[in-house]
Amino acid sequence: MSQKQLDRIEDMLTSLIRTVGSMREEQASMKEEQASMKEEQASMKKDITAIKEDQASMREEQTSIKKDINTIKEDQASMKKDISTIKEDQALMREEQTSIREDAKIRHQE
Repeated sequence: MSQKQLDRIEDMLTSLIRTVGSMREEQASMKEEQASMKEEQASMKKDITAIKEDQASMREEQTSIKKDINTIKEDQASMKKDISTIKEDQALMREEQTSIREDAKIRHQE
């Protein structure tokens, strides 16, 4: 082999070594990015799990609030009935008082 051919082979090998070195650096960089992405993915999964737990808790609270509202509505309905009964009783008492007063006036006049 001539010196020219040897120099050419040496240049090709040098170029090949540089290319392989560069590829390894890129590969290492890509592995680091991949590891970083996996960490981010794991973090996102944790966040999603936390959000789902919060949603479930909020649904439970919402259900509890709805039950409380229904109880309050039932209590209000019961109170309205009681108030109506009281008003009816008051009206009857007024009628009785009026009747008693009229009877008292009639007796007083006699």
